[in-house]
Amino acid sequence: MKPTDSLKQSAAAAAAVCVLLCAPSAAGAQEGRRQWTLQSCIDYALAGNVDMRQAKAQAALAAETTAQSRASLFPSLSGAVSYNYSDYPLADYMGDGSVAGSYQLDARWVLYQGGQRRAAIRQSLLQQEGADADEQATVMDIKVAVVSGYMQVMYAREAVAVSEAQLQVSEQQLERGRQMHTVGSLSRSDLAQLVSQCSQDSYALAVARKALDAYCLTLKQTLELDAAADMDVATYAVDDSMVMRAVGAKADVLEQAVGASPSLRSAGIAVRVQELQVDVARSGRRPTLTMQAGVGTGHSTASDAAVADQLRDGTHTTVGLTLSIPIYSQRENRTAINKAGIGVEQARLQSEQARKQLVSTVENIYLDAVSSQAQYEAAREQLTAATESYTLVAEQFAAGMRNTVELLAEKQTVQQASQDLLQSKYTAAMNLLLLDIYRGLM
Repeated sequence: MKPTDSLKQSAAAAAAVCVLLCAPSAAGAQEGRRQWTLQSCIDYALAGNVDMRQAKAQAALAAETTAQSRASLFPSLSGAVSYNYSDYPLADYMGDGSVAGSYQLDARWVLYQGGQRRAAIRQSLLQQEGADADEQATVMDIKVAVVSGYMQVMYAREAVAVSEAQLQVSEQQLERGRQMHTVGSLSRSDLAQLVSQCSQDSYALAVARKALDAYCLTLKQTLELDAAADMDVATYAVDDSMVMRAVGAKADVLEQAVGASPSLRSAGIAVRVQELQVDVARSGRRPTLTMQAGVGTGHSTASDAAVADQLRDGTHTTVGLTLSIPIYSQRENRTAINKAGIGVEQARLQSEQARKQLVSTVENIYLDAVSSQAQYEAAREQLTAATESYTLVAEQFAAGMRNTVELLAEKQTVQQASQDLLQSKYTAAMNLLLLDIYRGLM
């Protein structure tokens, strides 16, 4: 094999880095082993995540509160049965004591309570709606975490592939350099530089593999999987059509994100709940009208009449109305009203803060996506130019027209361009997916 042919192969291997970046490596699943796609990771997290289960439990509690609030509009019914034994040990007559039984059935119906119960029902309905919104906010947070973790794994996996290709090029250069050194066409110092470059690339590969393991562990933790369990992450194809797809105007994206945000919807509901709390507090100043009714009977062994006769003759019914008018409550009502008003203001501030935080988050993601797209285009052109330049320098090096320093400098330029392309590619892809989540499109 001619020296130029060997070096051309090395240059071609370096150029293959560009191909690796534009066409991710295939990850074949072992038979019988689950392969985790992006969608399956999201589905698994939504089904088993602790935060998700807590959100569902909170929504169920809110539904129970609503049912209890509605039931407060109906009468309450209670029954009582009592038996009492009476004895008179100091009485002048001799007796064995007596047993008396009493049976009572009472009903109580609050007819009017200043509008408190109606306001409480509306509150509980809103709280249930807020719990549902919180559950959806948890869904969005889980999707964001899973997408971020998954794309980091994809980035790290491709970084390993790039590092392997770069190491392969360095090993080929080193092998060719040893041959050239043997025939006296390469100095010992130049050979040492090739050995050093090979060692650096080997170390870079080890670092890339360590980063991949760390990102896989993070994804496992997000899914709440056993850290010791194997996880076969399927490759998510990231091509130019995905990286360079249109983002849309920033104002439109922000408007969509605000409209689709369950956390903002929850914050708005919290304001309305606090406003109803003012009505609940004001009801304390209004009168309460209650109706009571009851029926009862009893018997006693002290009577000579039969028990059945006593129960019949002792049957009595009661019915009545009670009007309670608050006059002075030691400032409890005024304090409750004032606190409810402060609560409204706090809820509004929290809603405003939530909106600012969401807008800031989405705007940063938008800017990162647009910037990464521009960087990706520039890095792609830079890598193409750097690869062509490296191929030319490699040929000149084989002809004795370039030294090792120049060759390695060109190789370093290719490596940096590869890294820039890889980083901008996955940064753009991840941020575009995150924008889809915040806009309610995913």
